[in-house]
Amino acid sequence: MKPEILEYCLRSIVRHMNGDFDEFERLSSMAQKHYEAEKAGQKLYYAIGDVIPISVKERIYQAIA
Repeated sequence: MKPEILEYCLRSIVRHMNGDFDEFERLSSMAQKHYEAEKAGQKLYYAIGDVIPISVKERIYQAIA
């Protein structure tokens, strides 16, 4: 996965958590378009804990608790 695709994904997650749903839709759509344009069949996996900042993790934990 190209770094810009991952960046769009992470930005969309943060925007969704902040309540900016229009920007979330725009960024996630861009990530999907870039991902689909990328070479088919490539499989790369990222652990979510490795790519999300600690401050966002804490907000997720607070939302769940």
